[in-house]
This record gives sequence, C-alpha cells and structure tokens, in this order.
Amino acid sequence: MIKCNNCGNECGRWATKCPICSDDISAQNEEHNRKIAEDHAKEREEFADNLKIRKQEYSLAHPSNEIRVTKSPVFRVQRRFNKQIGFDKRLEQFQYQNISEIFMDTYVKYNMSDIVRYELFTDKAVTNKSGLGSAIIGGLLLGPVGAAGGVLVGRKQEQHTVYRVVFSMKNSGKEALVVYFANVQQAQELISFLDVYFSEKKNVELETASNSNASLSIADEILKYKQLLDMDAIDEEEFIKLKAKLINL
Repeated sequence: MIKCNNCGNECGRWATKCPICSDDISAQNEEHNRKIAEDHAKEREEFADNLKIRKQEYSLAHPSNEIRVTKSPVFRVQRRFNKQIGFDKRLEQFQYQNISEIFMDTYVKYNMSDIVRYELFTDKAVTNKSGLGSAIIGGLLLGPVGAAGGVLVGRKQEQHTVYRVVFSMKNSGKEALVVYFANVQQAQELISFLDVYFSEKKNVELETASNSNASLSIADEILKYKQLLDMDAIDEEEFIKLKAKLINL
C-alpha cells in the first residue's frame, strides 16, 4: 500500500489513480514497486551467499563426503580356451579354475604379470572301460554265469594322451596352475596366445624405454648447450638454433 501525496489516502500498489481524490499516482506506484523488486533481489543474493557459506562449512566438517568413489573395472572374459581359464587383456588379468572344481562356478583371478613361466606337457593316461554290451550278450547266451563272464571279457584298458599347460606363478611357492586339454591344438592355441601377448608387452616396454632414453639424451644435449651459452662459448642465437635442431629430430 502507498499513501496518496495529495490526500493521504492509502491506495493499492497497482492503482493508477487515487479512489478518493482521483489524483494520478502511477509514477508513485512505479517507484514503490521498483524499490520492492530491488529489496527482493537483495534478499535472494544474501540467501544464495549464506547457502554457499553453509555448504563450505559442511564440507569442511564432513571431508569424507567430498571423496568421489570410482567403480573398479569389471572383469570380462575376452578369450576363453576351456572352462578352466579365460583372459581379459584389457585388465591384463585371467581367471583360473582348478580341475577339481570344474563343476562349480568358482574362479580365482590372477594378474598376467604374475606369470613367471608356462610350459606344455604331454601325458599318457590309461582308462579302464567295461563292455556292458558283452555282459548282456553273455547273459542272453549262457545265463547268469555267462553274464558274469561277459563283464570280465568286456573290460578293457584304453590309452589316450592328455595335454596340460602348467603355469609357474609369483609368490605361489611350489603350487602351480594346471590347465588340461583333450587335444594338442587347443593347448597350442593357449601357448600361442601367451607368446603373442608377452611379445607385444615386451615390445611396448622396449619402445617406451627407447623413447625415454631419447628424451633424456635430448635434454642432456640441451643442457650442454646451455652451459656453453653461460660460458659465452656460444651466443643466444646459436643456442636457439642448436636447441631447435635437437627438438625437431
């Protein structure tokens, strides 16, 4: 509400004329409304400043809330050779399952860098088999005695080859990881995969070391030229040219 300057009557803030004396109060109301808007803007700024201060005070009192938790990357099998072993080259890890736990979903993860050595072995295994068909035929022809004889006649031994890749690991004592394969092709695929992986890893390390040595060599040369500049053996222009030549190699 504002008071009319002419008659002193209280008028609404949006009125343009006084209802008593009909005096024009539009300019008076505009000024009044402008001051109200300025006061509101000032109150909003003060509120925002106070809120910012309160947040800063809370952050100082509760520093743990400022720590951002990052999720660990999830292991995903990119290459699997059998149920026992699978690799994630992105994380440079592999998961392994002992042959005794082959029917359970239990795996242990290892870092590829923990592999000390891997070797392929070939073993001859013997399997005892009983010919159930021979026992049935014996029973049909000769009765119960014949059936018993059929079991004995049908039992036989078969030899087959088992291939195993043995991993020697860091900090594992005498315990090694053993992966079994039914055929040599699967075993050789695992060996080839490991050979390629460690070969690529070695090449990257050598390239990194070479680049590092080259950077150190350039830095040493620049330092030598700087020392010559400090001794006035060369001038500033020569120093700049020599440095540019080294950097642009």
